[in-house]
Amino acid sequence: MKHRILEGTDLKVSGICLGGGSYGDKLGKKEVFYQLDEFADAGGNFIDTANVYCRWATGDNSSERLIGEWMNSRKRKNDMIIATKGAHYDAAHPEVSRVREDAIRKDLEESLTTLGTDCIPLYWLHRDDEALPAGEIVEWCEKLVKEGKIRYYGFSNWKRNRAEAAISYAKKEGFKGPCAVSNRYSLAYIRPEAATGDPTLVMTDTAYLRWHEETGFPLIPYTSAAGGYYEKLDRGLPVSSVYQNRVNEARFQYLKELRSETGRTMTELSISYLTGLDFPVIPVVSATKPEQLKELISAADFTLPKQAVRRLRDLEDMKL
Repeated sequence: MKHRILEGTDLKVSGICLGGGSYGDKLGKKEVFYQLDEFADAGGNFIDTANVYCRWATGDNSSERLIGEWMNSRKRKNDMIIATKGAHYDAAHPEVSRVREDAIRKDLEESLTTLGTDCIPLYWLHRDDEALPAGEIVEWCEKLVKEGKIRYYGFSNWKRNRAEAAISYAKKEGFKGPCAVSNRYSLAYIRPEAATGDPTLVMTDTAYLRWHEETGFPLIPYTSAAGGYYEKLDRGLPVSSVYQNRVNEARFQYLKELRSETGRTMTELSISYLTGLDFPVIPVVSATKPEQLKELISAADFTLPKQAVRRLRDLEDMKL
């Protein structure tokens, strides 16, 4: 599997990041260990989890627990680059922000213990609190770096103006600052007004995408395959109405042409679009079936021609 240095760090990560959001819920220990074995054997070393995964199913941070057990049993602790997250709100009180230094430290200490390590390679703040100055949050993260508890940090579900404010503050203070953002993005375009679900999730809209292109700031997007949207569309299976728009209709037609030319699946083409963009993108991918994982691993080593990436990208600027 291809690897790259994550810009602004010395982390050499695989071209895709394996998401552990279903570990302990949809996938039990046997399935999780199989998936992690397959990913690692293929050269994958970048794994995404969170302190909150999958508390809704097991009552504990079972995703981190299973990943920690796997690393210990396989003696892979030094081989894997784990990205985990803290400061997610409590499901019982979603209106109460946990973007607080004490809550972050609590989550981090539990993650360190569960994963069986004394330092997290990449730590995400899972949410933002716009009532707080971005610089104050940066200061908390920099303390954790200085203490050796995390090596690098980034922000998940942060709006563009907040990311800009954090980066600007870090530069002013002479800090390395955040190294990436992890927001929702895929080839399947969603009109902002059509977005549904958790309002604290942040989508990479067209303006945000242009900002990444202009600044070169890395994006590590979740929901990167849009739940297999184009594959389902091709098979005539039910798809979410949030993806019904002219952009996706045009992209689907072009993807069918690319499939004929390359022999690649809709999912492989969708992931390769992301990794082929003109700024650093490392998609967070997830699978519940072995064949899905194999397809995603295959996508990591496929390079979509630049002209194809550009054509797919330009379709996002269509007037709706």
